[in-house]
Amino acid sequence: MRFIVSLLSSLLIIVTTFIEYQDTDEQTTYGILYRMTFKPLADYDTETIDWIVVYKKGDSSIHQSYNARKKDSIRSLRTITNEEQNNLPSRRKEVIEIAGNELKYKYMIGNDPMVYIETIDHDWKLMDSTMTIAGQRCKMATTTYGGRNWTAWYSMETPLNAGPYKFKNLPGLIVKCTDDDKLFDFELHMIQKTGTRKLTAFVPLDLEKEQVAISRKKFMKARRTFDQMNIHEAMNYMNRDKPGNVRLVMVNPNTREEMKISDKVYKRNYIEIDVDEK
Repeated sequence: MRFIVSLLSSLLIIVTTFIEYQDTDEQTTYGILYRMTFKPLADYDTETIDWIVVYKKGDSSIHQSYNARKKDSIRSLRTITNEEQNNLPSRRKEVIEIAGNELKYKYMIGNDPMVYIETIDHDWKLMDSTMTIAGQRCKMATTTYGGRNWTAWYSMETPLNAGPYKFKNLPGLIVKCTDDDKLFDFELHMIQKTGTRKLTAFVPLDLEKEQVAISRKKFMKARRTFDQMNIHEAMNYMNRDKPGNVRLVMVNPNTREEMKISDKVYKRNYIEIDVDEK
């Protein structure tokens, strides 16, 4: 918890900071922070930023949005305030747990906690190209995953087998990873040793309930089906076990008149699109 608080403070003053990497101690836990820049909506060219934190120990790691993890860590102790809720925005809700090459992907579809398991088996092609990124000497590698082509730059100076999202198994820490359409970009911001603390995922309370285990393909289709619902359909879906229909009402605080709620559905960009293409 103290590391989470200090890391948030560091974001305000640190542009890029790296530890002096000298060992590969399996008992050491590392906190790795990535700046994720992405375009969440296909109908708009607007970019947004989220901070992704990776905690790594040995060959295991946990990947989460920093802000989402911060909010959930607060909720594990007490009720979060509206101010804290507003000050910690996040568009990335997944929790990814990796042990060796086995990956668990946890996510809430509506109010249904879901999990799927897959094996990481990226077919990396190591290239001779080199580049210095944020002071790190890097080499290039490419792969195809989820229907997108990806270019990664990994550090020759930091031999950690880790990276953002589901990417790993390169000869060094992944410093930058971008898809060919330039919709998603991860870039290393800082890395810090955090002692030998146990890896812990702070997850939304509903994700602590028994999760429905499904295949990756079924998960992706279920998520897209939910995302294509308008707000009224989504509310009824999440309250489907209750009698009758749920109607969402928004009232003008000044006039007390009911306000119209848009039922527009936005087309989203997804990191993985291979299910969409079939």
